[in-house]
Amino acid sequence: MTNLLKSSSKSINNSKKTVYQKKCVLDSDCPDMLSRPRFSLRTHVLLMFILLSSLSIALVIGSVIAINHIQKKLSFFQISEKYLFDIAQARRWEKNYFLYGTNLKDAVQSANNAKIILSDNLQKVTIILSPEETATIVQHLDKYRELLQELTLLEKNRINNTEKKHEIETSLRKHGAEMVKVAAALVHNEQNSMNAMLKLIQKIPVYSLAIVLLLTTFLLYFFVKRLIKPLKLLVESTQKIAKGDFSPIPPMCKYRGEFTTVELAINQMIQELQLREV
Repeated sequence: MTNLLKSSSKSINNSKKTVYQKKCVLDSDCPDMLSRPRFSLRTHVLLMFILLSSLSIALVIGSVIAINHIQKKLSFFQISEKYLFDIAQARRWEKNYFLYGTNLKDAVQSANNAKIILSDNLQKVTIILSPEETATIVQHLDKYRELLQELTLLEKNRINNTEKKHEIETSLRKHGAEMVKVAAALVHNEQNSMNAMLKLIQKIPVYSLAIVLLLTTFLLYFFVKRLIKPLKLLVESTQKIAKGDFSPIPPMCKYRGEFTTVELAINQMIQELQLREV
């Protein structure tokens, strides 16, 4: 009888010791759970919203900037075409003058119009072309207008100097051809640049959609993983408790969030069940 009592007492002491050890494990788990960095599901959803909103705003701003850039290029392209048109008109009237003796005033007027366009948009031209190329355009145009003025003076004073006119004609052809060449190259380059920009803008929505879909998929996968994994572990833990396994629940997540409270509550319940068993 004495041995039976001693054995029973020893069993109770061992049981208490086991419960005490498990209680220590539970108590040691609490600070570990609470000391983890906090990153709740609410914070996760908020960060997803901020990230997707920021990406959408960035895409809208980028599209507005690209469209504004296209508008500027289109405006300069129209100016370049107008400049080329006036230069070509001046050359056409110039040829008419040397062939038929007419349209000299029209040639002067067209050259003056080209000068006005170039002067009003000189800064824009300098951005597209180098300063040396811009200076060359201005130099050829000024020389061309100067030669036309000389012809006008000869006509006004009725001076029939064939040799002088031939010299002026040669210089006009030289400077006129150079002006048309540079103006045509300017228009061609601007057209190519604008076409390239339009093609890029057409691709932006496709790339943007792909980026948004990939980012949304990744964020949703990460969110579902953070939600489903703890729920699965909680179900497994409750099934273990139902089978009589009162081992404490280990931390389910790297971060402290909504499930941390559930973990602590279940571990506390396990502790109470163990104490009542004793």
